[in-house]
Amino acid sequence: MNALKIWYDGELVDAQEAKVSLLSFGLQYGWGVFEGIRAYRSNTNVSVFRLKDHIERLFRSAKILGLEIPNSPDELCQAVKETVKANPAADYIRPVAFAGEGSSLSLGTLDMPVHVAVAAVSMGEYVPGAAERGIEVFTSPWEKPRWRAAAVSAKICGGYVGLIMAKRDAMQKGADEALMLNSSGMIAEGSAENFFIVKGETISTPSLTAGILGGITRDTVMQLASDLGYAVEEREIVWDEAVSADEVFMCGTALEIQAVRAIDGRIIGSGSPGWITKQIMREYSDAANGRIPKHLAWCDMIEDAPTIRS
Repeated sequence: MNALKIWYDGELVDAQEAKVSLLSFGLQYGWGVFEGIRAYRSNTNVSVFRLKDHIERLFRSAKILGLEIPNSPDELCQAVKETVKANPAADYIRPVAFAGEGSSLSLGTLDMPVHVAVAAVSMGEYVPGAAERGIEVFTSPWEKPRWRAAAVSAKICGGYVGLIMAKRDAMQKGADEALMLNSSGMIAEGSAENFFIVKGETISTPSLTAGILGGITRDTVMQLASDLGYAVEEREIVWDEAVSADEVFMCGTALEIQAVRAIDGRIIGSGSPGWITKQIMREYSDAANGRIPKHLAWCDMIEDAPTIRS
């Protein structure tokens, strides 16, 4: 990784000095919560996109898990900004709160301290070349759990093991990303992305009841699409409806917005990013970089932040 400084329990430290006990609950059992946030750099400033929304979700995830974060949301927003300024090449930020080492490794241990860290790294394109060609996805044999099987509305560290397995399985089959179905056989989402189809001028996405994460990028897309005059609906989507759609795209903080060119080898539309998808991609870029006055509140600007372009 390329982090220079990490904000750890209230102070910026050199990355190699941010140390975690091998017996921490966060490492042993995935007992922690996290966020992923994008930063967009220009020659004069850095736009941290939807920072407050991400930090609010971090606290919601912690409440669901039963983890008491010792900082306030405002303190963590400031920690993110400090960390971005201390890492001039960073475009991706990872706040995490996790349980440390307690008096026992028993699952019932309650006396673990809670540690909070913010790292900022250079990620670049999540899938290199995807903006031009789109991505290929493979339907995972792993099922996306629903409400009574997992806390699907929270970004819990240990909850991502199954998603990583789905992603790696898809990559081994030559795809870029996994498409996950829920227990009803309906499309849920990707390993770390929400899913959209386009038919005519209507954009559809699975509803939260499908067992998906309420993605912040998903919310951004829905608002931008409505601004552009498209009908946006949340509903159940079946696999064969997706492969016969005019356009398909996926979105997430890391992936941003990318067209899906093929699902399980079935080419979507012309096999290239469609007009509506490209229009939303451009609108998203404008919003994230603070170029849409209506949505300036989504951008936390850091003035005079040092920048190293990778």
